[in-house]
Amino acid sequence: MTSPARKAVVFCDFDGTITTEDMIVSVWRQFAPPGWEEEVRGIYEGKRTLKDGVAAVFAKIPSAKRDEIIAHVRRIVNFRRGFAGFLDFCAASGIDFTVCSGGIDFFVEPVVAPYQERIKRLYLIPADLSGRNIRLRHTMTCGSCGLCKAMAMDEHPGVFKILIGDSLTDVHGAEKADLVFARAKLKEILTERKRPFEPYESFDEIRETLTAKYPQLIRKGA
Repeated sequence: MTSPARKAVVFCDFDGTITTEDMIVSVWRQFAPPGWEEEVRGIYEGKRTLKDGVAAVFAKIPSAKRDEIIAHVRRIVNFRRGFAGFLDFCAASGIDFTVCSGGIDFFVEPVVAPYQERIKRLYLIPADLSGRNIRLRHTMTCGSCGLCKAMAMDEHPGVFKILIGDSLTDVHGAEKADLVFARAKLKEILTERKRPFEPYESFDEIRETLTAKYPQLIRKGA
């Protein structure tokens, strides 16, 4: 992995990374009509893109469910161990922390609102709730991803890019990053492809790894 001599920026996934559970799947289980599992199966079988599959399921959910969805996510959300402390660590170390996720803006933003002062930017998929059902607006897509993390990273030239993720949606970002922290499906994919990464199960572990192995990233008092 490259030895950094640049400012570091974290690009962190939300569903299954910041949270211990995938909030999108939880919303589908609670609010999508029967048959949504077929749409998801089509994604993993390569019959449709991730972008189109996710949009198709949300298109079956009434926009009027907005407040119920937000309340549901707030009620069940569980942040991965060490998240708040990691935000403090990044702020004290001169490392910018961004949320870079295929999550949906109207229910992710309220959940991370208590941490907003320590989050430099949110990259999320905007939802149009003006119609009968939820429509996703793909403003940063490569065609296959609902939100292309590699494209988000391109908006930050010259920085040392750290990706933290867990799934298929993080693969393009992992290819662009200088340093990757991976777990679950992303870890499996990178292992198969023989791509370097640092494993993690908590943000405490990420902080410890950065401190021990990448001290040049840390700019105290920055």
